[in-house]
Amino acid sequence: MDSNRELCAAAARNNALWCDAMARLHGAAGAFVTAAWINRQPAPLFYPNLTTLDGPHQTRAHRAALDQLLRSPPAAGWAVKDSFAALDLGAVGFDLLFEAQWIHRPADALAAAGAQRVTSATMLAAWAQAWGETDAAGLFPPALLFPPTLLQEPDHAVIAAMQDGAIVGGCIATRSDGVLGISNLFAPAADDGSVRAACLDAAMGFAPAVPLVGYEHGDGLAHMKQLGFHEIGALRIWQAPR
Repeated sequence: MDSNRELCAAAARNNALWCDAMARLHGAAGAFVTAAWINRQPAPLFYPNLTTLDGPHQTRAHRAALDQLLRSPPAAGWAVKDSFAALDLGAVGFDLLFEAQWIHRPADALAAAGAQRVTSATMLAAWAQAWGETDAAGLFPPALLFPPTLLQEPDHAVIAAMQDGAIVGGCIATRSDGVLGISNLFAPAADDGSVRAACLDAAMGFAPAVPLVGYEHGDGLAHMKQLGFHEIGALRIWQAPR
């Protein structure tokens, strides 16, 4: 993969595979169709019902997938991951939640210690609690989002950074198509980069010698650029009316 276009396409497909796994683990399996991943059922919290794939030249296919969901909406407030920032969904009533950047880093070790792969349901529950995001009403405990069956997934790994026996940071690593996708990355607010670096270094042990990809925005993007990531393309997250 020599171009940002190819890297963005690989990153989008990698992320769609992670979304697909999460949907399947929650009994709401999606499907890969022409140039898109689509989920016709209510998606897990924080996950989309449509992710566009393969590049902005596939806009016609992206629109066709979108039209399927518009005809039979899966839930109020369902979301679209416009992986190439190529769709204007405001024209059909969607709100732009945020714009982000796909990012890439070569497979160079960070030589940072202190993180490990999560291998037990108890540790996964503690990881989810440390990760800590919840719904706006605070009614959906994080542990419910990451079921223990996630640990049986062969191409996804949960990484935890430990300090004094407690989980202080972590990420999800997804391997596919010659890249390693990083998502759900978290660290203490005062992290100088060492916790994030430890998580990434442990993740690279899951898929050695392949480049890292993911997406971030705001402070998260700034932190990742400090660790050697660079921007390769924009994406947008849109939400249908509730």
